[in-house]
Amino acid sequence: MSSTISARRQETRDRLVAAAAEVMADKGTHVGVAEICEAAGFTRGAFYSNFADRDELIEAILETHVQQVIDAIEALRQEDLRPEDLADVVARLIPLAQPDRSIALIGSEVMLDAARDPERHAARVAPLDRLNRRMTAAVVDGLAGIGLRFTIDPEDAFRVIVAVASSGHQQGLVHQEADVARLARIALPPILESLTEPVA
Repeated sequence: MSSTISARRQETRDRLVAAAAEVMADKGTHVGVAEICEAAGFTRGAFYSNFADRDELIEAILETHVQQVIDAIEALRQEDLRPEDLADVVARLIPLAQPDRSIALIGSEVMLDAARDPERHAARVAPLDRLNRRMTAAVVDGLAGIGLRFTIDPEDAFRVIVAVASSGHQQGLVHQEADVARLARIALPPILESLTEPVA
């Protein structure tokens, strides 16, 4: 019985997350809980039995993308790759790690909100930091799997990677390019080569 309830609860959460991602991408992260519930087909009670507040829901939305990136890196780690394969690995990983429109827009808005609101800065940045630490660890492990390591602090290196990837993605969205990953695919391999070295 408990597994059935658990599965039903997970389905509710998944529907709320999917609906919220779509609504927030179109109307912004400050959209009301009532509108999210209406889009998902649930009551406010269902929302608050799954999420403490809208910020926790936003973290769950972004978590879906983080897990997608981690899974993609883990899949590549199963292959017999070497340092000289770095450019090929990046080219293969970019399409798998590229956020969709809703994730890109929501992530950008959360960062802008954190920058605009000094009083809630820590609360808004905390979930982003948690997710970034998880992805940093996955990237470090992925590089180790092909015999490489960062030459600077891994968190700083990851921020450089994200800055290039997200800026390129945003430019692609703004200019309605068919290939929004184009700039990342061009720039990231040489940047990563400059930030890494073979493991002794």
